[in-house]
Amino acid sequence: NIGGVLIPLSDILKEKAKLELNKPIVIYCKRGIRSQIAIQKLSRYFPDTDFYNLQNGILRLKGK
Repeated sequence: NIGGVLIPLSDILKEKAKLELNKPIVIYCKRGIRSQIAIQKLSRYFPDTDFYNLQNGILRLKGK
Protein backbone atom coordinates (compact mmCIF):
# COMPACT_ATOMS: atom_id res chain seq x y z
CA ASN A 1 0.00 0.00 0.00
CA ILE A 2 1.53 3.32 -1.06
CA GLY A 3 -1.34 5.34 0.35
CA GLY A 4 -3.44 7.77 -1.60
CA VAL A 5 -7.06 8.17 -2.52
CA LEU A 6 -8.93 5.71 -4.75
CA ILE A 7 -10.80 7.55 -7.50
CA PRO A 8 -12.04 5.59 -10.54
CA LEU A 9 -11.14 7.17 -13.88
CA SER A 10 -14.82 7.67 -14.70
CA ASP A 11 -15.21 9.81 -11.55
CA ILE A 12 -11.95 11.76 -11.67
CA LEU A 13 -13.54 15.15 -12.43
CA LYS A 14 -16.51 14.61 -10.10
CA GLU A 15 -14.16 13.75 -7.21
CA LYS A 16 -11.67 16.58 -7.74
CA ALA A 17 -12.46 17.95 -4.26
CA LYS A 18 -10.49 14.99 -2.85
CA LEU A 19 -7.31 16.24 -4.56
CA GLU A 20 -4.89 18.69 -2.98
CA LEU A 21 -4.40 20.77 -6.11
CA ASN A 22 -1.88 23.08 -4.45
CA LYS A 23 0.65 20.20 -4.21
CA PRO A 24 2.25 17.93 -6.82
CA ILE A 25 0.01 14.89 -7.40
CA VAL A 26 1.15 11.40 -8.40
CA ILE A 27 -1.55 9.43 -10.17
CA TYR A 28 -1.22 5.70 -10.60
CA CYS A 29 -3.11 2.66 -11.78
CA LYS A 30 -2.21 -0.95 -12.48
CA ARG A 31 -0.23 -0.38 -15.69
CA GLY A 32 -0.01 3.41 -16.10
CA ILE A 33 -2.45 3.82 -18.96
CA ARG A 34 -5.58 4.95 -17.09
CA SER A 35 -3.51 7.23 -14.90
CA GLN A 36 -2.17 8.98 -18.00
CA ILE A 37 -5.74 9.50 -19.24
CA ALA A 38 -6.70 10.90 -15.83
CA ILE A 39 -3.80 13.35 -16.00
CA GLN A 40 -4.88 14.50 -19.46
CA LYS A 41 -8.41 15.18 -18.18
CA LEU A 42 -7.27 16.94 -15.00
CA SER A 43 -4.64 19.03 -16.78
CA ARG A 44 -7.30 20.65 -18.96
CA TYR A 45 -9.09 21.98 -15.89
CA PHE A 46 -6.08 22.55 -13.62
CA PRO A 47 -3.15 23.60 -15.84
CA ASP A 48 -1.18 25.05 -12.91
CA THR A 49 -1.13 21.78 -10.94
CA ASP A 50 1.84 19.42 -11.27
CA PHE A 51 0.56 15.93 -12.13
CA TYR A 52 2.89 12.94 -12.36
CA ASN A 53 2.17 9.49 -13.75
CA LEU A 54 3.72 6.47 -12.06
CA GLN A 55 5.30 5.06 -15.22
CA ASN A 56 4.25 1.45 -15.87
CA GLY A 57 1.84 1.62 -12.93
CA ILE A 58 1.69 -0.13 -9.61
CA LEU A 59 2.91 -3.41 -11.14
CA ARG A 60 6.31 -1.80 -11.56
CA LEU A 61 6.54 -1.29 -7.79
CA LYS A 62 5.71 -4.96 -7.24
CA GLY A 63 8.47 -5.98 -9.63
CA LYS A 64 6.19 -7.70 -12.14
